[in-house]
Amino acid sequence: MNFDLLPVKLIIFTILLWPISRVWLRFKDNSVKFGTFLFWTALWIAGVFAIFFPGFLSFVAGVLGIGRGSDMVMYFALIVAFYLIFRLSVALENLRSDVAQLIREIALLNKKGK
Repeated sequence: MNFDLLPVKLIIFTILLWPISRVWLRFKDNSVKFGTFLFWTALWIAGVFAIFFPGFLSFVAGVLGIGRGSDMVMYFALIVAFYLIFRLSVALENLRSDVAQLIREIALLNKKGK
């Protein structure tokens, strides 16, 4: 482990513990599914790993033909962000469709009741 900049690494590590704890609490109260829990926990633990072993990121980036480990992290973050935006847009469209269907059914029930 590289001990240079250790205070900064410890601060960032402490900050990353917060989202890990939030994911755990949401999983514990059944707000998120197991797959979602695994995804976010793995993502945040990968961040912790990258803080304490930045040389590994540089090695992987070199193998992939990317200049720096930080560039690789940014590329990965963009890919994940776009994927999550896509998932959100699909979920919102499904929700819109469900609400529209529910409104139609309520309107038909109200019409039959009069």
